[in-house]
Amino acid sequence: MREVGVVMWFLWLLVLYSAVGGQDLVGLANQTSITGSSWTNQTAVDRNERFFSFFNVIRFRNVQCTGVNGQYGTCYSRQECTRLGGIASGGCARNWGTCCIMYVDFQEDNVPIQLSIRAGTGASVSRKWNIKVSQIDCASPERAPAGALMYYRALTDTVKSFNYGRGVDQSGTRQIVNTNYGVFVRAGLGYCSITWSQVSGDVYTFTVSGDTEVLPTDLLGTATVALSGEQCTADFIVIPNPSQGGTSLTTDRFCGNALVPTTTSARPFVLTVVTDDTEMGTDVANRGFNLMYRQIPCD
Repeated sequence: MREVGVVMWFLWLLVLYSAVGGQDLVGLANQTSITGSSWTNQTAVDRNERFFSFFNVIRFRNVQCTGVNGQYGTCYSRQECTRLGGIASGGCARNWGTCCIMYVDFQEDNVPIQLSIRAGTGASVSRKWNIKVSQIDCASPERAPAGALMYYRALTDTVKSFNYGRGVDQSGTRQIVNTNYGVFVRAGLGYCSITWSQVSGDVYTFTVSGDTEVLPTDLLGTATVALSGEQCTADFIVIPNPSQGGTSLTTDRFCGNALVPTTTSARPFVLTVVTDDTEMGTDVANRGFNLMYRQIPCD
């Protein structure tokens, strides 16, 4: 009997080792995952289920993750990623899952989905695109409000304008022309207002209009070069019913090369982005914006 007990312990350790190695066991749930997402469930051990059935309760949500290459993917088990034709790129869910970056072919009976990219021929520069496409169920609680091109759910996060980045390859800016879209933030339960401010550590995190290149770097990001109201007619952001430093403002438009921390209690929480039809001429070296928001609890 003693020998049988030793063998059973050896087999149990072997199975556990296999599980920890990620071969059979999908790991613990990501506690910060979003309600309404689908789940990955996987039986750890199919053999002798009476002894190892406690592994069956282990699962995690199929939420967005970031691969080792910096691209977004969805957290799946290794087997699911392979079955779906995805490419495994790093771990997720405490390394029990894999960040699967998938490429999906639409069937002929689906409604056609077409993506067109139009670029001018005036500038001889290299162009690159990195596009993620996801389909969301019409009744999904994760569906963004109408007019939102960006949708955030956390109590605090950072938001970058489209194409935000360092420098440009030619005269002009990194901002995209002819845009008018909303950045929506889902209000947390018990939170009544939101504050928008520049991300610290980089003076270029709000450079949306004018000649950024000509300004001294010690002025960038300061109230001296923050513009608002009638000064903002081409490229600007809109924060409704704003206040700064506890004082209500008479305008909701902001542009220039700095954003003073701005708070609003207007619902829904939305920041609107507007650009005109040109990013040449008086607009030089604008990067766009990289802002942090923080939701504020109700009194």
